[in-house]
Amino acid sequence: MKTTKEQFHLFQDSVEKNIKKFGLLGWESYFDHENSGMEDANSAIAWDLEGRTATFWLHTDIDEPIDIRKEAFHLVCHLLFGGLTALMEEPHTSAQEVEEEIHAVIRTFENLLYKPTSNP
Repeated sequence: MKTTKEQFHLFQDSVEKNIKKFGLLGWESYFDHENSGMEDANSAIAWDLEGRTATFWLHTDIDEPIDIRKEAFHLVCHLLFGGLTALMEEPHTSAQEVEEEIHAVIRTFENLLYKPTSNP
């Protein structure tokens, strides 16, 4: 089964909306509508943490129908946890570095779910 140009445009729009919703605005995003080479996946993401760039793929060849919006959300969640993932790949990561990254993710969810109020 092939994904369509319309699905790809929905995918791009959904990724961008979720990036904005999560407040991940410091990232430059790129999109490809082709197979990324990842087996058994309908989409993929690769990022450069230092360069703050992310490439999102919607595969052209998929095995079964998918929920494009859910697929986009899933990849943006990978981007949200990208800093933590990168730390886990480093052999000399300290517990403090991991804790700081966990709190960065928590603050993202706080900002998403709890809007500032004028009451102390």
